[in-house]
Amino acid sequence: MDQQMMEWTRVLHARKWMKQTESFLPLWHGYIGYKFGLFDALQGGASMAEMNLRLKRPLTQLALERWLEVGVAVRHLKKRGWRYYPTRGLKYQLSGNDERSIGFMLQEMMELHIPALIAYPEFLESGKQKTFDGAEHGQVVAKTSTLVETVAFPIVQQLLRQANVESMLDIGCGHGGYLRKLQALEPSWELTGIDLEEEVIEEAQSRDESGDIHFEVADFMNWETDEQFDAVMMNNMLYYFSPEERVKLLGRLRERLEEKGVAILVTPLAETALGGRFASAFNAFMTLHDNLYPLPTIPQLRRQMQEVGFEQIRFIPFIPEGSWYIVIAERGKTNLLNQPIQN
Repeated sequence: MDQQMMEWTRVLHARKWMKQTESFLPLWHGYIGYKFGLFDALQGGASMAEMNLRLKRPLTQLALERWLEVGVAVRHLKKRGWRYYPTRGLKYQLSGNDERSIGFMLQEMMELHIPALIAYPEFLESGKQKTFDGAEHGQVVAKTSTLVETVAFPIVQQLLRQANVESMLDIGCGHGGYLRKLQALEPSWELTGIDLEEEVIEEAQSRDESGDIHFEVADFMNWETDEQFDAVMMNNMLYYFSPEERVKLLGRLRERLEEKGVAILVTPLAETALGGRFASAFNAFMTLHDNLYPLPTIPQLRRQMQEVGFEQIRFIPFIPEGSWYIVIAERGKTNLLNQPIQN
């Protein structure tokens, strides 16, 4: 009887773990459909033959059949006769042609984060780290940053106005989303964005219809300039620097500020009361790479900022489930940052 009970217990546990893998199927299916333009090829409904004509590229037919079957099973697709239709939301969510698409987020997860986690057994055994290729992945990382930007921007704008900012530098500006939004609202401000990747800066320049934002390909740590700004902003950059390099980065950032200037960092942080799952998985991804570094905790970052002379340091959570914070600090003690944030 005890043996039978143990066997059934094993079966129940196995079924539970198998059930959890079902949540991976929609992610996999959505990623494949976005990457190869399959949802776009099904707009308005299409048979396999019509789909192939619309794709204008050879794909393995058996693999395509299986993708369609899975799509129906996970309710991404509907089948009527010989024709398949994407469900209503996915017509734009995973389109390669719609501005509302979030397919790039699936691409980042499937091409960066999940492969890194799957590679962990090898890392555990050998200790050999991979190297993160910023040139290869810069565009998709810049796109996913726009999702965080949408939530962070209203708070960032308030903080900058409270600090009476008239000029700003954005380090690692990506496609320049923050700068474009600020330019539209504050056309008199002098705005500058720098990024390591030439393709990313080219995209930022192409999106700047005003032509008034200065974009430049530059490594901030080696950037030769005497210009100072009322604000210096840095988004999702801390994990590119070791704890020792981070102190130098923050010190150099402070040097670029006017006497009453403010620094703004938008970043996830480790070991916070909220978003622990995301931050811990993020740190696992960073640790797998020899040119990326784990996220700092709030006490660690506060201590490093104080070490280089920052005052009035505030940590403002804005995406709790992801452990995302806006960190703002004064170059000197001017008491500009005591005003409350309006949600």
